[in-house]
Amino acid sequence: MLAPLCSVYAGQFLTVPAHPPRRANRKSQNPRSVWLFLRELLENQKHIQTENVSRYCSPKAAARYLGFLTKIGVLRQDGDSFQLKADFVPNFGETLEWYIAELFKSEFGSAAIYRAMITKSKIGGDWDVLANWSGRLVYLEVKSSPPKAVDAVQIQMFFYRLWELFPDIAILLEDTQLRMADKIVPLFREEPARKHGSREKEKYPVSRLQGEIFHINHSVYIMNSKGGLMQNLLRCLRDFLRNQQQLAGMP
Repeated sequence: MLAPLCSVYAGQFLTVPAHPPRRANRKSQNPRSVWLFLRELLENQKHIQTENVSRYCSPKAAARYLGFLTKIGVLRQDGDSFQLKADFVPNFGETLEWYIAELFKSEFGSAAIYRAMITKSKIGGDWDVLANWSGRLVYLEVKSSPPKAVDAVQIQMFFYRLWELFPDIAILLEDTQLRMADKIVPLFREEPARKHGSREKEKYPVSRLQGEIFHINHSVYIMNSKGGLMQNLLRCLRDFLRNQQQLAGMP
């Protein structure tokens, strides 16, 4: 789990060798604790020691993670302290986008790209992750910040990109354990009404699928990472397929 989360991008973020291990021992690592460990590492990147990166894992586990990152070339050790070899890593946003694209490649056998730029787009900016999953176009907007940091403009841009690209499936993915229902779901209810008018609002209900996973007509999804990113992505994709089978009349 640790190796795939250490990505290479823009020459200034976390760096790893050209051919890092594809998988780590999943039985010995808690994916969520690894992710939180790496967040702590970034918060303390000017002075990295075992004691200031072990809030969400044991000191023994933190020491093991630090040793692994040193071994693969992400960190350099100076006595009891460690330093990133990169000059500065501002956040995990692009790393998370890269990681989701890699999940689609390795777990779903799908072609996937992240930070995609579309020529002559009227929206501008980039599409966080695009994947060709079983011949279906999947668009994912990936947020590494908590729901309180996501505003109406960001949700509007998600829908603008959706309406420009017309993917088969669109997913807003929040890397958080927090609730989606309090802020994100109300914002999702507003955008279709803004585009189509309040009278059409009932055609685009935001319904709960499971836990903090929601959908609009089994094609646009909201999900967080509680329970695991992989598991929640699977729930969204399975729900989409199940609905497609029902529309086709499959018993």
